[in-house]
Amino acid sequence: MKFRESNPRKEIMPNGTKKELVVGDCVVRAIVHATDKGYKEVFKELTEYALHHPSCLPINFPEVYEDYLYDLGFTKHKPKKNSKGKTYCVNKFPIEEGKKYIILTSGHLTAIVDGEHLDSWDSGDYRANSYYQI
Repeated sequence: MKFRESNPRKEIMPNGTKKELVVGDCVVRAIVHATDKGYKEVFKELTEYALHHPSCLPINFPEVYEDYLYDLGFTKHKPKKNSKGKTYCVNKFPIEEGKKYIILTSGHLTAIVDGEHLDSWDSGDYRANSYYQI
């Protein structure tokens, strides 16, 4: 699978300033890649969802982003495993053509859309744990 660097955060930081080094927004970036929504829209909507989970206000808590993903029509699936019973790495994740995936790795969300792994950095060697599909 081909990796393509893509950072939708540039919608809010178009000049490539040092602020581009911001981390912790992988949830927003993965959802932007897998939907037709913009960065600001996803961030705002996730913030609204977080207000309904006062015990876990950050938008990158699973309780927050899972509710949002379910409402967008995504379903959560257990990890896919190869013939040796091991989970696939993101760059080897078996996909169906035309499908969109949000992959949960250890502490990171990333997206696969139209056969491309889209993220601001290459997490292709990370193990794909559970995943969301629309």
